[in-house]
Amino acid sequence: MFHLRYHAVVWGLALVPAIVPLCTRGYAPAGAWCWIEQSQTALRFALWYVPMLLLLAVIGVSYVLMYRRLRSRQFSLRGEAIQEEDDSYRDNIATLKWYPVVYVVVSVFSVINRIQNAVHPSHPVYALYLLHSLSSPLQGLFNAAVYATSVASLRSTSFQSIKQALSHRLASPEMQEYTVHQPDEEGLMANTSSDSEADLLP
Repeated sequence: MFHLRYHAVVWGLALVPAIVPLCTRGYAPAGAWCWIEQSQTALRFALWYVPMLLLLAVIGVSYVLMYRRLRSRQFSLRGEAIQEEDDSYRDNIATLKWYPVVYVVVSVFSVINRIQNAVHPSHPVYALYLLHSLSSPLQGLFNAAVYATSVASLRSTSFQSIKQALSHRLASPEMQEYTVHQPDEEGLMANTSSDSEADLLP
């Protein structure tokens, strides 16, 4: 049920900024991509840049709240199991915080370029278009670098972890013998005859 709700929210929110320009005939060449045409600047910011900034603000507040919760747990609770849980929690936060940073870094030039297009639509800056075109496709590469350098990934890609995974994958399944206990035929016949005799007795 959770996965269905997740897909409904993600695809539903993604379809809105895609369908609205389609219905308003707003798609046109916009630099290196086909996007909302330059004359509809308000639609660009309403469907993309304003929601992007709001979501980044929400993500920032969420990280602050997670850090505050983690610090409060450290001061209020003690114990080995809780410490391990807090360490894992801290490692996850330390990794996840870099994904919004990556998104901000690769989106800086696109935001600057679109603001320049809105202010001076008849005077585009070639350098901004070039930086926009070079930086935007790098998000996947930077996300992969963040994932590869995370604590969990480094632990799972150590030589010992890879060796154990390969040995477990290549090992043949062990054959086990199971003893099946079958009833003794003579004992079964004796019990059957005794039961029959008992049924005949008055």
